Amino acid sequence: MPAKKSVRLVDETIKKLAALSKSIDPESNNNDNINWSGAINHLSERYSLFCENCLPELTDCEKKALAQAYNGHLFGRGIAEEIKTMHWQVGESIEFDSNVVAILAQEDINPAAFLEKVKGWKPEERLAVIHLVNEFWSKPITDD
Repeated sequence: MPAKKSVRLVDETIKKLAALSKSIDPESNNNDNINWSGAINHLSERYSLFCENCLPELTDCEKKALAQAYNGHLFGRGIAEEIKTMHWQVGESIEFDSNVVAILAQEDINPAAFLEKVKGWKPEERLAVIHLVNEFWSKPITDD
């Protein structure tokens, strides 16, 4: 269901959305004619597709362990920093959260080997994992 919202955009975002608007609507030749909704929706679609295609291969338990590693985590430091420090977040969770280790144990996954796997991910794979974790924790709670 479409929603009408008011948002504040930083200059860099305005530039990117203006360029996107021109790519989907040639009439958007200046800031007065930018299709803001179309550009934001287009960017969201691109981001989802990017994350879908960059997500590393993960078992169900690996996905759950990553979600547990980020349980209660707020991504407020900036996404670039989150990407760089993912291995630290997962490593700390393996060391201090027995739930992460228990989840991995369900599929006989060695926690140290899993951490090495995380360390080997490219930035785009880490971004896709952050998106996966955000989606996991954004799901509405149901009685199922």
